[in-house]
Amino acid sequence: MARSPSPAIRSGKTTELLRRTRRFALAQRRCLVVKFAADTRYSECDAATHDGVTHTARSAGVLSELGEDWRDFDVISVDEGQFFPDVVEFAEAAACAGKTVLVCGLDADFRRRPFGRILELVPLSEKVDKLTAVCAECGRDASFTKRVTTDEALEVIGGWEAYRPACRPCFVRRDEPEPAPARTPTKVRALPVHRDAADSPEPSSPASTGDACPE
Repeated sequence: MARSPSPAIRSGKTTELLRRTRRFALAQRRCLVVKFAADTRYSECDAATHDGVTHTARSAGVLSELGEDWRDFDVISVDEGQFFPDVVEFAEAAACAGKTVLVCGLDADFRRRPFGRILELVPLSEKVDKLTAVCAECGRDASFTKRVTTDEALEVIGGWEAYRPACRPCFVRRDEPEPAPARTPTKVRALPVHRDAADSPEPSSPASTGDACPE
């Protein structure tokens, strides 16, 4: 059993899942891709990546809906495994039946808490690959998913309008409005007043000192 978990959206989980599935298909292995039925963002019936790559898939709300059909395949690839409540039991049963099981999904939700039962697969898996995305704010490696809406429900299927990949500093930073730039005090300078000669007051006579001159 192999897994490609990631705590960040846009890390290429489905892209990697389909790449590995096609690799097995080139070797003439019979492959089954399973997608979560409620995820119809890009296709009603196919597994699809953000950049438009698709693969024929079976839709299911729980993996038990597949019945015994999975036994006809050599490789079973499960997309968005965090949404399937029976992913652990299904993956273990298929692996013990000799099937190659590939599961991709988010291992943490937007609160950085375990998402679904993905982490229960870790001790049952032969190989685990953890992928990262690119932080939408600073461009560094992103290991977390940051919800940018006020919706508090756990399972909200959405794209860029609802989620952003984030690195640790950008995830923990609160989105507060930037303070307004400080105003520079306005300096007031007195300008010289120019008067016309006609407006100037008459010069005062010099004060006389001493006695008046005799005639």
